[in-house]
Amino acid sequence: MTTSIVLGLGGCLDSELVLDPDVLQELIDRLDLGTAEICQPERITTERELVISVLAYLREGVGGERYIESTRALLAFEGRFSREVALGGTNVRAGRVLAKLGHPNILHVAGRDPEFESLLVDGSEVPPATPPATYVPHVIVQYPRRLRLRLRDGAVESPHPNRLIFVNDPVSELTPLHPQLEDWLGEDGVLTLSGLNSIRDEGILEERLTTLKGILDSAPTGLRVLYEDADYHVPAFRRRVWTELAARASSVGMNEDELASFTGRPVDITDPGQIASAVHAVLDELPGGTVIVHSKYWALAAGVQAAQLEQALEVGIAAAGARFVHGDRADASSLEQIREMPLSAAGVVLANVLPASLRCPVVVVPARELTSAHPTTIGLGDTFLGGLIAGIVDTGALLDPTAQENS
Repeated sequence: MTTSIVLGLGGCLDSELVLDPDVLQELIDRLDLGTAEICQPERITTERELVISVLAYLREGVGGERYIESTRALLAFEGRFSREVALGGTNVRAGRVLAKLGHPNILHVAGRDPEFESLLVDGSEVPPATPPATYVPHVIVQYPRRLRLRLRDGAVESPHPNRLIFVNDPVSELTPLHPQLEDWLGEDGVLTLSGLNSIRDEGILEERLTTLKGILDSAPTGLRVLYEDADYHVPAFRRRVWTELAARASSVGMNEDELASFTGRPVDITDPGQIASAVHAVLDELPGGTVIVHSKYWALAAGVQAAQLEQALEVGIAAAGARFVHGDRADASSLEQIREMPLSAAGVVLANVLPASLRCPVVVVPARELTSAHPTTIGLGDTFLGGLIAGIVDTGALLDPTAQENS
C-alpha cells in the first residue's frame, strides 16, 4: 500500500543566477561600497541595499532568505546576470527527491502555472483542483568558496559556498489554503508544513493557523506531521507559528543557519557546547517535542522521537550530498555513490561527544566529505527533507510520542 505523502504549503519558480564575479565587482565599484557599510540591512528597498545584503552574507559564508520591498530593485539585480528557471520551495524540491526514490507525493502549492508544471518530475503532482496562478520567481544567489570582491577600502571573501534567496512573492503570501487539503491526507501518512515564513500580513497568518490547527486536530490516525522552519520575512511571526503549530508537529526541522537565527546568536557547528546550548534553546520552546537539525557536517535529531530517526537522517544526508555533487542529475544511484565517500571528520567527533552534552535523547549522523568542482548549494536542506521523509516511510518510523511513552 502506498503511503499518503502531502507536501505543503508553498512552491515557487526560482531564478537561479549565474553569479559572474566580474559583473558583481563592476556593480560594487559603481556603488562605491566601503567595508563599514557591509552589515545586514534591516530592510531592503534598493538595489544598493540588496548588494550590501549579499556581501554581508558572503563575508560570513552563510545562507539566508530576505524579503525585498521593491520588485524593481529585485528585477534590476536579477537582470544583470545570466539565469536559469527551476522549481523552488521546500515542499516542491522535497517532492522531487521523494519521487526519484520511488515515493509518489501530492504538492500543495499556491496555484497551477504552466511553466511550473512543465518542470515537475513524474510522481510529484499538483492536484487538478488547484487554481491557476502566475508565479513571481524567487531570485537565488549561489556563491562559491573563496570568492573575493574588492571594496573601496578593503575586500570581502567567502569562507564557504552557500546560497541566498531574495523574495517578493505575493502569490505565496496571499493565496489561501486549498479546501481539499484535508481530503488528501491518509492514515499513517505524512504531511509537511513549510512556506509560512513568506506571510507578512497578521490577519492572513491567523487565518492560516486557524485552518491548519483544525486540520491537525482532526487528522487521520497515525498522520506524521513534519514542520520545516525558515527565516521569516516578519521575524515576530516565527514565535507565533511555533506556539500554535510547531507544537502539534511530530518533528521540527531546520538547518544550521536557521538554528542560529532562532537562538539569536552564532552557532559554531563544530563546537559541541554551542550546539547543545542552541538545541536546548529550541527544545525549551517545544516541550516534549523533537527537533531535527541538518548541516554540512552532520544531521541530528534531539527529543522524544530521536531514536526512531537515525536511519532516516542517513537517507537525508545521502540525498543532500548527492545534490551537492550531482545537482539536478542526482537519482537513487547517486545516493549509493555518496555513501562510498569518507565520513566527515567533524561529524564523527560531534557524534561521539554531543550526546553527553544534552539533557535529552539524541542521535547524530555524520555527513560525508564531499568534493565537487561545481557544487550545488541551492536546495540542499529541501533535498535533505525529501530523503528524510523517504527514510521515515521506508523504516516505518511512527513518530508517535504516546507509543514511545507506553512502550
